[in-house]
Amino acid sequence: MEDKKQDSIALWKNQKRRNDRDPAYTGRGTVGGKNVQAAAWINTEKKNENSPDFTVRLSEPTNKPKSEEIPF
Repeated sequence: MEDKKQDSIALWKNQKRRNDRDPAYTGRGTVGGKNVQAAAWINTEKKNENSPDFTVRLSEPTNKPKSEEIPF
């Protein structure tokens, strides 16, 4: 059976967003067998009808500092 989590990304609303430069959504997933971190912005100032609604940037996952890890 094929793993359904391959080539998928889960995004959550960014609760720590301070301004428009911070992504509206963040998450992680797997693309092409590699773990990725994702950030997405909502394009609210569309210049024309053909402009995308979202912009997504993928990067290598970063490890959180130990002080931010859940202690269990």
